[in-house]
Amino acid sequence: MDLLWKNVLTDSDTEEQLVERIALREAIGKLPEREALVINLRYFHGLTQERVARVLQVSQVQVSRIEKESAGPSAGDDVRTIRIFF
Repeated sequence: MDLLWKNVLTDSDTEEQLVERIALREAIGKLPEREALVINLRYFHGLTQERVARVLQVSQVQVSRIEKESAGPSAGDDVRTIRIFF
């Protein structure tokens, strides 16, 4: 349990930030694997759409579509949480 909290909590986190980070992790966890990978590479590892496209061996346009699908209106309330953070 300690390792999990070290990944989520830092000294400067407020309770609200902690709750937001947990909600974000849960929302990303509900995404299909490919969408979750794109979100992680783009927003947590700072890769451009072009770099993500190379990693996944798809076009940049496909990466853009995957990103939009992950935060689209049909994605569900939990997944729309992602939009708040980005």
